[in-house]
Amino acid sequence: MAGATVQLDLNFARVKRDAAIDAAAAHAAASWVRLATLCLLYVATTHERLTSEGVLDQMARTASEIRTHERRALANVVLEGKRRGWIAATGEWRTYRNPSRNAAPSRVWRSLIFGRKERG
Repeated sequence: MAGATVQLDLNFARVKRDAAIDAAAAHAAASWVRLATLCLLYVATTHERLTSEGVLDQMARTASEIRTHERRALANVVLEGKRRGWIAATGEWRTYRNPSRNAAPSRVWRSLIFGRKERG
């Protein structure tokens, strides 16, 4: 029975995680979400491997004046990129370079669209 409890706890944790990601996305500035999506697409076409930190770096280079109070919304943007077939998770993790992230792990994604030309 202990195995069932662990599975139930894991499922509950996933539901809570997904709800938090959805809530963050719902409260993020729409212009920020659009910029994040475009930067994810750009980074995925120009890099074989990427992290969310790389997307944030590209956003800062592209339009640093566009901000949101809810940067956790990037998780939803990245998952949308996964659903669209732009990226796939690898088994790799990297430590964030930004000190404000307290050396948190960041998933490494493999681009499924690396080298493709963007359509304008």
